[in-house]
Amino acid sequence: MVRNREYWLGAALLCGVAFAVFPMLSLRWYFFYPYPAIPTLFWLVLAERLGTLMTGCFAFLAGCGIFAIASPTLARGKAKIGKAQLIGLGILTSLQLLHFGVSWRDGYKYAPGPSGTRLIFAFSLIWLVSLWLLLRLASARQSYFSALAYHFAFTMWLLIYAFPWLGEMI
Repeated sequence: MVRNREYWLGAALLCGVAFAVFPMLSLRWYFFYPYPAIPTLFWLVLAERLGTLMTGCFAFLAGCGIFAIASPTLARGKAKIGKAQLIGLGILTSLQLLHFGVSWRDGYKYAPGPSGTRLIFAFSLIWLVSLWLLLRLASARQSYFSALAYHFAFTMWLLIYAFPWLGEMI
C-alpha cells in the first residue's frame, strides 16, 4: 500500500516535469512547426507574458495538481476505475470532437493550415483511441499499475493535447 503511494507521487512529479518541459521545448525549438506536438495557444501567450522560466514553473505545479485531482483513489493506494472515469472521458471526447467541428475551418484558413490541421487531428485521434484502450484495460484488470497508466495518460492528454488551438493568432 505504501509503495503504491510512492508510485503515485512519482507519476504526479513526472506529469509536472513533462508538462513543464514539453511545451517549453516546443516553443523554444519549434518542433514540428506549426506546433502539432503542443498545439495550445495558452502556452504561447503565457510564455510571451511571463517568460519561459515562470511559465515552466507554473506548468510544473499545474501538472502535479491536475494529476492529483484526476486520481484521488490512487493517492489512497487503491486501484479503482469506475463509471466516473468512463463518463468523464466520454464527455471530454464529445467536447473534443465538437471543438474540432467548430474550429476545423479556421485551422484550414489561418494557422496551422490544411496539412497542420490534419496532422493535429490525427494526433488527437491517436491520443483519444489510446485513452479509450487504456481505460478498457484498466477496467478489465483493476490493477494499480493499469489504473496509474490510464490516469497518467489521461492527465498528459488533458494538459498537453486536449482542445488544440486552430485558427488565427490573437
